[in-house]
Amino acid sequence: MRTVKIPSNVAKALNLKILSSHKINVDTDSYNERRYGKPWIAIVTFDSPKGDYSFGDWVGHPGEDGQLVLKAETNDVVVIGQKDNRGKSDFEFYYVDDKGKLQDLANKKEAYTFYQKQLDSKPNIEELKREKTDLIKRLKEINKLLKST
Repeated sequence: MRTVKIPSNVAKALNLKILSSHKINVDTDSYNERRYGKPWIAIVTFDSPKGDYSFGDWVGHPGEDGQLVLKAETNDVVVIGQKDNRGKSDFEFYYVDDKGKLQDLANKKEAYTFYQKQLDSKPNIEELKREKTDLIKRLKEINKLLKST
């Protein structure tokens, strides 16, 4: 697949969204490694209601402070968590804004709703292909008319 860079002014004129890649870094505090597992970070997609997770990395030594690292795009849903070996784990949901900052989402339901809204705003590729074909046909008709004058 070939990637084409679209100038931002053209994208704006065509009402296209430009996705930006961001490196997300989140500092973590030290923790009791006998009670808690290592902190983790992931991009979550809700193609299924449970969610599908693509995990990032945690840099650090167990029990000590460290840093979560993840490459994400604008409007990705991100979840940060840490297992509690007593049975209750802690999760926090965010989305990535256009500056690469994490913005709070109240809970999993809000994260799911945000993700679905992003899907709804993506263009229908098949519809765009049909429109492109129609436009090319129309351009050919116009060129034919211009040549005959």
